[in-house]
Amino acid sequence: MTERRVLIVEDEMIVALELKETLKKLGYTVVAAVDNGYDAIKKTGRLQPDVVLMDIRIRGDMDGIETAERLLSLYDVPVIYLTAHSDNETLRKAINTTPAGYLVKPVNERALYSNIEMAIHKHKLRKKMEPVEPAVQGQEKTGGLRSDAAAFGQEVLDALRDPVFIVDRDLRLVLFNNAFSSLCRMLGKSAVHHNQHLHELMPASIVGKEEEYLEVFSTGGPKKSEKMLNTQEKSIFIVIDKIPTFSGQDVRHIVTIVHDVYQEKASEMRSRIIETEFKAIHEDFNEIVRLHGDMKAPLHEIRKLANAHGALLSRKNTLDEISGHTETLIGLFSDIDSRIKHYLANIPERSPENT
Repeated sequence: MTERRVLIVEDEMIVALELKETLKKLGYTVVAAVDNGYDAIKKTGRLQPDVVLMDIRIRGDMDGIETAERLLSLYDVPVIYLTAHSDNETLRKAINTTPAGYLVKPVNERALYSNIEMAIHKHKLRKKMEPVEPAVQGQEKTGGLRSDAAAFGQEVLDALRDPVFIVDRDLRLVLFNNAFSSLCRMLGKSAVHHNQHLHELMPASIVGKEEEYLEVFSTGGPKKSEKMLNTQEKSIFIVIDKIPTFSGQDVRHIVTIVHDVYQEKASEMRSRIIETEFKAIHEDFNEIVRLHGDMKAPLHEIRKLANAHGALLSRKNTLDEISGHTETLIGLFSDIDSRIKHYLANIPERSPENT
């Protein structure tokens, strides 16, 4: 059997390992196993598998269905869904992406084999049957892509929530989506056109220097960067993924995806604040416990002196001792009161917006 290269996208480690062993036993080569959509896109572009096994519920912002949509639009690779959920709504969403197969966990070995073979066969057959249209003189071009292909790609890109743009080796726009146009408008650029140089729209400090793109073209490896973007409306945190697309062994274009990770960053900051607050509260409780323990000694001494002998209470030195222990207790009570006030002041307020 000709080598069949499979990429696994599965966030349950044990399931991924079992799949990997099953696939090896069936004679397939597992090129990688990842647990999130972003890594799936990167690995697919770099490793060019023959088929992708995609769990629908995976880690990260993108679920398996959205990841499959991106893989199909970027690399035209067959995707077989793996899911423990066979409800009608999940099935409907999955079918809308025209998958090559749909398997319900736990996966039957024979069903897995037949689905993979059928997916690869149908994909190759479709490729052979696709007509190769001759270039027509004067046909409109978009950054080196035929207008019909660009129109199809545009439709897919506009369905994505994240800003996405594709550039050639000269850093000129081949395709971009509506979300990217909106981001450019937020930065004060009113018009965005195909074949426009990327740095005419966004500074290199945001989307990356030319050298970074040349590195991706040269190495064929993806590149990620994190930045804070100050727009006319607000400051946002973004992650920029530069993903190469291939024509044979050569990088043809770079697909750049801009992820708004403001919510994730805000959640991290809130988590750190809450962690600090509760650490202070824990320290206050420990101090209160210590002070409570310190109270036992003077209380014990007072009880011992009071029970020793009635006549002793008339003696000045005994009264002085009791007075001293009482003062110690008052001081400890004051410390406890101070700690409780500090604790109450550090309890994080909870509102519907923060929970």
